Amino acid sequence: MEKEYIEKILVVPREKLFENIFFEGFEREKITYYLERVRKYSIFIKRFICPPIPIEYL
Repeated sequence: MEKEYIEKILVVPREKLFENIFFEGFEREKITYYLERVRKYSIFIKRFICPPIPIEYL
């Protein structure tokens, strides 16, 4: 489950995550939590769609 959240967040434009309280069933709190998890890799998160970061590096 955690892997699915992280993968989905990494391939979605960041602005879109915060435009909607719900994004494809993900609750805002969970989105925020997983964005915190990947914060130190944010240099790889492009303004629009970015390639997924391999989960093992998280």
